[in-house]
Amino acid sequence: MDKIFAGSALRVLIVEHFMTFSSPYSLILDTDMGADCDDTGALSVLHHLADAGEVRPLAVIYSSGRTPWGAGLCDAINHEHGRPLPLGAYKGDDVGERIDKIGAEEISKDVARYGHRVTHGDDVRDALEVYRSALAAEPDGSVKIVAIGHLKALYDLLQSKADEASPLSGRDLVSAKVAELVVMGGQFPASGETAEWNFGACDAQRWTGPVLRDWPTRMVFTGFEIGKQVVTGNWLFNPEDMSAMARSYRAYKAWQGWDIPGNFSWDQTAVLYAVRGLEHEGQVYWTLGPRGSIVVEADGKNGWRADESGRDYYLVEAMSGAQMAVLIDGLMGKPASHN
Repeated sequence: MDKIFAGSALRVLIVEHFMTFSSPYSLILDTDMGADCDDTGALSVLHHLADAGEVRPLAVIYSSGRTPWGAGLCDAINHEHGRPLPLGAYKGDDVGERIDKIGAEEISKDVARYGHRVTHGDDVRDALEVYRSALAAEPDGSVKIVAIGHLKALYDLLQSKADEASPLSGRDLVSAKVAELVVMGGQFPASGETAEWNFGACDAQRWTGPVLRDWPTRMVFTGFEIGKQVVTGNWLFNPEDMSAMARSYRAYKAWQGWDIPGNFSWDQTAVLYAVRGLEHEGQVYWTLGPRGSIVVEADGKNGWRADESGRDYYLVEAMSGAQMAVLIDGLMGKPASHN
């Protein structure tokens, strides 16, 4: 099986080398896969957009050290799609939940089924090393980063110093290489009394707040309110579907006990915006809220300061949630027989 997979993976890499991608940007996905199954949907959307020649994925960063099996789940999905991307993991025990809600451990250990090799965060390079090496190898202003989980790895990147990958500091490397940071997090224009999970679950005072304050390039936020309107994946609950994504959706629904036909699509919308922008082929997906600056409190609650010279933007729904769900389901790989 390894030899068969190695051949198919090599073919994918050769094809990608000569492909002309419609987006001028390459993409790094930073995920906390393990807390919610929409991360698996987002990674699948990224692969399908890459298969269509719309984007070149550079790497996947796994940011949740407390649930280290998420790194293996990322690798399983990458291998299912024949695209064994560089994978880095934050290895600290101070970020993320300790509960595996999406069956990441079981899926990551099923190497015979998916042909992958990574099962645990310890099996891959450190997130910072992968970030710096991936960015250093790319042309200036050519990379988008999509953060759909904790921002600790991005904090480490900003704080990093020159190394073998690049003579630039982390901040200077980001300034040179990154065109845009897309963040699934917060609620806009303000979160109210409760912090959105991605901002509240990772120490906002130590890590999230400083990243959002000091990030040197344009940032666009896809808030809680965007993905909450888009329910996808109801076709993944067939027990005969043994794809890693389907297994993660079934495990998450069992853990949550939610009586909804699928799951919310916070992370998929972030990837879709990063690749296609506000509109595609005459369809307007979102508009931008007023330009300004995000304000993040110590507990992760957020607000917004309108400012015409500000660095930040947030998405505002233009397409209905039902229409967006049909679009994203297709990009997750929904078979025609389930339409």
